[in-house]
Formats: sequence, C-alpha cells, structure tokens
Amino acid sequence: MRKGPKCPNLVYYLCPGYYMRWKAQHCNMRWVRTDLLDQPVWRRVKKALSHPDLVLKQMSRFNKQGQVSEVKCNLGLVDYQIVQAESGIAKIQQAYENGRPPYTAEEATRRMAEYRDRVLKATRRKEELETSLQRITKDTQSLEQTREGFFVL
Repeated sequence: MRKGPKCPNLVYYLCPGYYMRWKAQHCNMRWVRTDLLDQPVWRRVKKALSHPDLVLKQMSRFNKQGQVSEVKCNLGLVDYQIVQAESGIAKIQQAYENGRPPYTAEEATRRMAEYRDRVLKATRRKEELETSLQRITKDTQSLEQTREGFFVL
C-alpha cells in the first residue's frame, strides 16, 4: 500500500506485477484506491463465508491442484539436479580410469567435492519437498473431513 503523493488521505494498493515488464504476462493495473476496492471485496468475502462448504471445497481444490503440482515440479527439478551432479562425478572418474584426465588431480578433487555438495544439498531439498507433499496430502484429507463434518451438523 502507498499513500497518494498529492493527497495523503488517499491510500492505494500497488500491483507488483505491473513493474515486472520482463514477464510475458504482466499486470496492466498500476494502482487501485483502497476505498474503491475494499467494500466490494469484503462483501464478496462475507458472502463466501456464509457458505462454508463452498469455501472448504475451493480450499481443497487449491491444495490439490496448486500446491501439489508445484511441489511435484520442484521434485522433478531436484531429481534433475541430482542426476546432473552425479553425471559430472561419473565423467571425471571415467576420464581418470581411461587415462585421459581433463583436470589436474587437485582440480578434479575440487570439482568432485562441489558435485557431491550439490548432490547432498539437492537430496536434502528433495526430502523437504517430500515431507511437504505428505503434509499437503494430510492437510487436504483433514480439510475433507472438516467439510464432511459441516454436513453432519
């Protein structure tokens, strides 16, 4: 939020997407006055909250589609990073075994240590993402149970 430069009583919401012109789909709306936006938005929030089953259904759908797909995408990226680092280690080892080392022993040792560090970091990140995916699945199931509880009452 930002106060108007000429009239400090006016407060505006700023869209950060407006300033991201390098993106293919960026926002064209720069500023919106809060007094014009707040009331209609809060009316819709109030209306939505009067239908908790609808809110819980949307939340469940968001969890299933948005978060799960994002975590799975990140898992794929981490797997790729692990494969790339392991491939780098294998190439260095193979070159030494074939008697055609591309680097000095010190340089090869340093590079392999860097690759191993990448594998370790990516493996830790993968574990975090898998834990996150389990939590999201558990939260989604809990949300479904809560939703079913509303219909019982």
